[in-house]
Amino acid sequence: GVPEKPVRVASYNILHNRRGRDAVIKQIQSTKPDFVLLQELDGDNLREMSKQLGMEYQFYYPSENLDGEHATWGNAILAKHPLYDARSIPNPGGGSFGVWAWTVIDNKKFMIACVHLSATWNANPKHIAESSNNRYKEISNLKKAWEARNKPPIIVGGDFNQLPIGNNYTEMTTDLTDTLKQ
Repeated sequence: GVPEKPVRVASYNILHNRRGRDAVIKQIQSTKPDFVLLQELDGDNLREMSKQLGMEYQFYYPSENLDGEHATWGNAILAKHPLYDARSIPNPGGGSFGVWAWTVIDNKKFMIACVHLSATWNANPKHIAESSNNRYKEISNLKKAWEARNKPPIIVGGDFNQLPIGNNYTEMTTDLTDTLKQ
């Protein structure tokens, strides 16, 4: 269900802490979040950032969809509330694109997910089509895995690499609400 009290979620593609870890932490702290969803987090920064943000619970998984099977950076959920059954979001096409977990607040159980969908980083038409197709597969796999769990309440945040137009956006917003749009 949905908790009685508001839940604050911050999502941030930290770009490998290029702004500096202290600057990233200060900006996140200013939002006073219950959950922090991080993309492009180098694995060796997880514990220190969790500690500095006062987030006792965390789960991290490498971003294999973008950096291959030997990825050293990825997606993380940091939380003030316990995380249960945390894992990589199922992606039958291979390569992790996100993580999710169950949590409970006010005796209400719901899911929280952090994603980093395939990026378009090149103006080559073939690459544009390929990255769009990859995002569609990632979005579809997220939704199928969520539906297999009987569509529990879920918060999904992250780097979608997607403009709010087109087939991928329609697929994302068919069952999920775009809070930025609201």
